[in-house]
Amino acid sequence: MASRPMRSSSGGSLVEMLVCTVLISMVAAASMTTLVAQNKVAQKFGNKMDALNAERIAVERIGRDVRQARSLGDVFGAQVPFTVNGEAMLLVEGTDQFPSNNNPIYLDSAPPNGWPSWSTDGDVTGPGRWKLSNTTLIVQVPIFDSNGFPTRIPQNAYGAGRPQSSQANVETHIYRVVASDQSQFPGESQMEYVIIPGMAVDNPGAAPDYVPASAQRNPQVLVKGIVGPLNSSGSLAIFQYLDRTDSTGAARNMIATPATVANYTGVLVNLELRKHEQGQIHDAVVGFKTEVFLRNNALATETAN
Repeated sequence: MASRPMRSSSGGSLVEMLVCTVLISMVAAASMTTLVAQNKVAQKFGNKMDALNAERIAVERIGRDVRQARSLGDVFGAQVPFTVNGEAMLLVEGTDQFPSNNNPIYLDSAPPNGWPSWSTDGDVTGPGRWKLSNTTLIVQVPIFDSNGFPTRIPQNAYGAGRPQSSQANVETHIYRVVASDQSQFPGESQMEYVIIPGMAVDNPGAAPDYVPASAQRNPQVLVKGIVGPLNSSGSLAIFQYLDRTDSTGAARNMIATPATVANYTGVLVNLELRKHEQGQIHDAVVGFKTEVFLRNNALATETAN
């Protein structure tokens, strides 16, 4: 009778199983720690990219406005008499606040849809008054007709006492940095912008080219999470201004003499943002800085500076 081979009865002991379980647990814990760390790094990197994209969109919009702007502040400043070849003329100087006391449209009236909700919180006392500053940028862009030509406000179009010469018809774009909800995001601000329309432009026999009520835009948030940069007094310094007559090229925090606004043809935009996600504050702060210049400064052209 043939003998049957004996099976081995040996197997893993309880101690071996415990050791194996401990080793597997350690490997799993290490893997989990690595995954969590990688997730945090990826989240922080993603937050920075989101902040950079937000800054880029805001700066591109501001840059587009500044490049095509006719002036910073309000082009309708004081009218200064001067003489050219024996002929008396009026030279219009710009000013660093909007609307100026010589603005033909808004001298004593409000936009079609009223002044923006933050008008009483302006940098100049009084409703509907703002001033170029570290936190307020005012640019005026031309309004074109259906043929692509810039339009103008006719002489005395708004009655006696208004500017006595033809003026550029412009749309005023205002960017302001205001405080965010401090209960949720303490110490943070957001940038808002509005559009104040110019004079209506009609195309005879057809629909109007430019309707002020439709062109107006009340405060809309452009970017959130602004935390800097700060100036020496601890206040935000988002906008600074470049004077082309200053050989040092130093950026100015404000326009010292309103009548010289024609000399300011460059704007420095500096943003530091903190990224938010689902109401949480993350420590990823990203900075973005750029300089942009007016390509067609109407004031500089008219003053031949």
